[in-house]
Amino acid sequence: MPEHTARGIATALVPRFLLITVLAVVLPMSIVGAWATQVAARSGRLLLRTQLTRELQSVVNEATKRWNDSRTALLTLGESEPVRRVLADSAATTIPVTPFVRRTIDGLAGIEEVAIYDERNRPRLRISESPVTIDPGEPRARSRIELSLTLTDLYTDHPMGAARAALRVVHLVPAMGQIADAKGPLLAIRTADGRVMTQGGVDPALFTSESVTWSGRTWSTVTQALPSSGLTLLMAGELAPYRAPFTEAAQRSTLALLVTAALGVVVVLLLTRQLTRVMERDYAQREALASVGEFASELAHEVRNPLGAMRLDLQRAQELVDDPDEVATILPRVLGLVDRLERAVSGALRVTRGRTDQAERVRVADVVARALTSATPEFARREAQAVHRSAQVEATVLGDAGALEQLVLNLLLNAAQALEHGGTVTIEITTSGRTAHLRITDTGRGMTAERLAELDQPYRSSRRDGTGLGIKIARRIAQHHGGSLHFSSTPGKGTVAEVLLPLA
Repeated sequence: MPEHTARGIATALVPRFLLITVLAVVLPMSIVGAWATQVAARSGRLLLRTQLTRELQSVVNEATKRWNDSRTALLTLGESEPVRRVLADSAATTIPVTPFVRRTIDGLAGIEEVAIYDERNRPRLRISESPVTIDPGEPRARSRIELSLTLTDLYTDHPMGAARAALRVVHLVPAMGQIADAKGPLLAIRTADGRVMTQGGVDPALFTSESVTWSGRTWSTVTQALPSSGLTLLMAGELAPYRAPFTEAAQRSTLALLVTAALGVVVVLLLTRQLTRVMERDYAQREALASVGEFASELAHEVRNPLGAMRLDLQRAQELVDDPDEVATILPRVLGLVDRLERAVSGALRVTRGRTDQAERVRVADVVARALTSATPEFARREAQAVHRSAQVEATVLGDAGALEQLVLNLLLNAAQALEHGGTVTIEITTSGRTAHLRITDTGRGMTAERLAELDQPYRSSRRDGTGLGIKIARRIAQHHGGSLHFSSTPGKGTVAEVLLPLA
């Protein structure tokens, strides 16, 4: 795959990763933020209504006590002896205002008007200019509530009449007489006929539902009935002061979520960038490996054809030479080298193509010996020596002898080329468990960590005439045999190449 194609594929993944991040991180966090805002609004409303309910309960408790006191006082007047005597006498027209009646009437706290009616609804006692009625159209009706009691005969329990009074609202709920605070809470009383009395300057529409916008602000209302009165007390409070702390907390949480999401996007971008770099490098290496395979195939083709021709010519020369005894020591050795080279190329080619049908039991020491023979001219040219310390070690692996010989030869040539004149390369074979260890140690220049990291990159060689393919091919041969290849090096002291192969 060309490098620009690899980069294009890697770059195309960036928007996909971003989309996944948006769907998996940003979108859920946005939903959580919106949910937190809604929860903040509900929490503020719930807190306000809880506070209003608590305060209204206190008002209702006090109003209930005052209502019951006024009702008891009015009942005392209706059940007094003068009142009952007149109500029992159908011929009587009025009730005399005796000192007892006067004291009883004067003791009716909060009551402005009192009237006693008989069973035919005729007024018998009236402490007012007109019958006690609460006319909704009358201005005073906004400040008075009617209190009515049925009077019955104590012996027969039959109705004898009724006692009615006009009770001042401020007596029942003193806060109704105070100037309304624009910040609340605000009070109102709703009568049984639906009439709503409010504090001064407050629109009754404020109490029409649980949530109302009034004076540009949102208000919430709670209600509670006054027992045995037909009255309902209402209290409204502004929502904003209670919602604000929750809203601020939700906004901070949402901001934190957005910052977290932004950081997540940045992290994803950085990781994606790093990943695309790794992918580009991986694709480049894969392309290089493909090139290595193609190169190996072409190289094998170019090498094997001349080798075949060389064999034929050598065989013919052997037949035509007049002195067979002299040729007998040279030509067999040359033919053997040709055969060895052909096996190595064929084995490497099979490994490059991924074929393992030529696997056989191979003694590692024999592979090293053949590779060492092929590398002898390179050691001789540098006046260096190769020491094989484990020639008698019995370590057998399952694989392709030619390919393994090519692997070891590549490592020996690299080691020899790293030596100064007179250097040494040591070959050791050991076994550990089910693994054979082949260690090749040289006393050459060594390599830096940066150079070690570049060993797997094809076509990059520290020598002018190097192809940069030797290590790549060697590692691939080791991997195809179920093993691995490792390097360690110290600049100025030398390099160790270690091949690990599973024992047969």
